[in-house]
Amino acid sequence: MMREKNNHVKFVVKNSDYATSLCPGTSTDNKRSIGIPIRDVISLSLEERLIKWLSEGRQVNRFAALLHLDPTISIKDDLLRILPLYAYLVQGLWVSKSSLICKGFEALVRDYIIFLFSKNKTIRYDKRKSPIPPVVRHYLSQLAFQRPLFSDLKFREATDLSFIKAYPHAVKEQECAWSSREQELLESFRGSFRNMMEKQAVDFLMNGLNPKLVKKVTSSAIADPGHKKDINMMASSTGMTVPSSSQEELVKVLLEVFRLHSVRSLGSIKQALQGRGIDPPPELISVLGQITENVHGVYVSKSAGNPDLHALRTVIIKLFMENKPNAKLRNNQIVAAVRSSLNRNFSADEYKQVVNGLCINKDGWMLKDGEC
Repeated sequence: MMREKNNHVKFVVKNSDYATSLCPGTSTDNKRSIGIPIRDVISLSLEERLIKWLSEGRQVNRFAALLHLDPTISIKDDLLRILPLYAYLVQGLWVSKSSLICKGFEALVRDYIIFLFSKNKTIRYDKRKSPIPPVVRHYLSQLAFQRPLFSDLKFREATDLSFIKAYPHAVKEQECAWSSREQELLESFRGSFRNMMEKQAVDFLMNGLNPKLVKKVTSSAIADPGHKKDINMMASSTGMTVPSSSQEELVKVLLEVFRLHSVRSLGSIKQALQGRGIDPPPELISVLGQITENVHGVYVSKSAGNPDLHALRTVIIKLFMENKPNAKLRNNQIVAAVRSSLNRNFSADEYKQVVNGLCINKDGWMLKDGEC
C-alpha cells in the first residue's frame, strides 16, 4: 500500500496582514497604511483604537471598514459620535485629521488639500505653477493621484455613496464644519511665513490649486442625467428632499445668518433674511430643518465654529431638548452628560466656548432665546 504524502501548506500570513484583513480600510497603500498588529489594539477602548488606527494605520477609511475595529459589538452610533473628533468626512470617506499626522504649517497644508477634495474628488492644478512644492507634493501623494495628461489631481478613493445615503445628517454636519474651517485656513495662510519654502507652498495652494479651478459638483450633476438620477434615488431612500437651486441659495444664506448667531428665534431669522433683501419663502421651516435643531421653538445651528467641539455642542443641545422649555442646567449636569456620552474630557476653555455660544447664565445655564 502506498503511503499518502503528507502535504502541508505553510501559513505565512504576517500579523500586520492579518490585522488588515480584519479591519480593511481602502486601497490606499503607503508606509502609513500598514496594518496594526492585533495585540497592539485588543486591550484598548474603541476611541483609543480609532486614534491608533487613524494615526498609525490608514489615513482614508470607509465607515464600514472602521466598524471592524470592534467586531464583537454594534458600534455604529458610538463610532459616528467619536469619528468627527479625529477624522474629516471627504467624499463619504473618513480621513485622519491632520493633528494626528503632522503639526504646524504642514498640518495647515494638509488641511487645505483635504478641504479641496471635500468639494470635489478631482481638482485641477495650474501647470505653470511647477514644480509642486515638496511639502504640498508629500501630502498630495498620500491622498491623490496626479494625472498630468488631464492637468488634475484625483482623490485616491471612490466616493462612498453608501455612507452618504445612510447618514445624510452626518454629511450635512460635516459640510457646515468645512464652511467654518475654510475661513480659518485662509486666515492662517495670510499670516507671516517663516521661510521661502512656506511662502512658495502657500502660493501654490492659493493659485496653482485655486478653488476657482475646482470642478463644480453641481454643474457636473446638471450635465449628467445619470448623476441627477442617483441624487433622486438617494433622496427617496433617505427621506431627503432634493434641493432646488433656490433652496441651495437659501441654505447658503441661512448658514451665514447662523454664523453670526448660532441660536435664533423664527422672528430673528426672518428679520435677518429681510435685511438681506430676501422675503422668507414658504419652505423656510423645512430648509431650517436641514441645518438646525428646533429646541422648544428656538432654532440652534447644528454646527458652529470649531468642528473639534461639535460633539460637545451636540450633547448640550440634546440636554436642552430632553428638558422642559426654559430649563436651567447646572455645570455638573452638563459635565456628567458629556462624560457619559463622549467618554472624554474637554478643557475649561473649550467648555466655556461652547456653553457661552449656546447659553446665558441666570443662576444656571439657560438656552438663549434667539432674539438677536
